[in-house]
Amino acid sequence: TVTFTISLSNSGSDAATNVSVADVVPVGYSSISNIVPVIVPAGNILTWTGLSVPVGTDTVTLTFDAVVDAPTGAVDEYLNQAEITASDQFDPDSDPTSDNTVDDNGDGIADDDEDTAVVVIQSADLSINKS
Repeated sequence: TVTFTISLSNSGSDAATNVSVADVVPVGYSSISNIVPVIVPAGNILTWTGLSVPVGTDTVTLTFDAVVDAPTGAVDEYLNQAEITASDQFDPDSDPTSDNTVDDNGDGIADDDEDTAVVVIQSADLSINKS
């Protein structure tokens, strides 16, 4: 079981209100639990809505646990991405239609409304020899 933590911060001049965050949990995880703040997931999609993020050093923290399943070889089966999908305030360097590698404004600042986490699977390499 791993715990994912999503931390929202606001370095703007106004508090952010009515913020929504989505996390699509990929196929390599199951048994999503201990979601804080409490929400009811829609299958493998966690969506927090109505969040307020104050200006400054305070952060809003979202967490959940998931069981890491055995590898199947599926593409990006452990690549977990969370994204800010809405806010009542304008955010000049965020565009939920692009990923975090895109410089939305051409100002040298990458899009910062999403982030990813990858769990590296620990494994054993057992062998046996009988003669």
